[in-house]
Amino acid sequence: MLSLSKYHGAWGLARLVRVRCRSDGDDGVGLPWTVGKYYTKKLERRTNKLGEILQTPETIAEPIGWNDNAKLELSVELVSRETGVPIDEVKSRVRQLQEILPDFGERHLKTVEKVKLALDIESVIRRVIRLKEMLPNVDASALVLKRPSLLSQDSEIVQKDLDTARKLLADAGGVENFENLVEVEPSILNVELLDHTLRELERLFLGKKSAKLLESNPQWIWKLQSLTSQSRGDRDEAYVLDTYGKGKKSFD
Repeated sequence: MLSLSKYHGAWGLARLVRVRCRSDGDDGVGLPWTVGKYYTKKLERRTNKLGEILQTPETIAEPIGWNDNAKLELSVELVSRETGVPIDEVKSRVRQLQEILPDFGERHLKTVEKVKLALDIESVIRRVIRLKEMLPNVDASALVLKRPSLLSQDSEIVQKDLDTARKLLADAGGVENFENLVEVEPSILNVELLDHTLRELERLFLGKKSAKLLESNPQWIWKLQSLTSQSRGDRDEAYVLDTYGKGKKSFD
């Protein structure tokens, strides 16, 4: 008979627990566990150079009975019930959206949100066309896949953000290819985030043109995010003061 000891901890307290395991030779019963099949949700096991397991849509298997088609059917039924639009009409509009943006999947926007967006397919088409007019050298379809909010924003607001982004970058030294920067990192259309990033780059790299630095590495816009632009949920007063410093009592 084997006898093992281990500690079980809870809320900082530990207690000694005896765990007894039966060996193969004890009464002929065998070990109290079995070796069976292990079912994984991964299609295949991919790792990077460091041996870390990659978690990507391509490596994850669809849950049985809950694939993209099932999600779409349920979403169509829910949206039809909420809006009063017949199911056949909702399905027709979803098909039109899929024809315009064939690669528009759940990793870009939740299925139910995509179905709601499809109800106003005429506005979506107008916005994609207008976006192509504003940025003639940019793949508008690829751009909205990276930033789906462009499909629901009025073109006037998008144009205003583009103009503001151009001015901010020009004041920070200018970039060689503005449209390419937008296509690579559409988040620069978040002008508050862009302004913060340029100011931080100027502070960190004295004497360097911050716009050029951002163009050479657009990921700076994420690396230099301020905590004030991120939600931290419902936190107590001490946490907020510790995070933001004295006098800051609430999130922006």
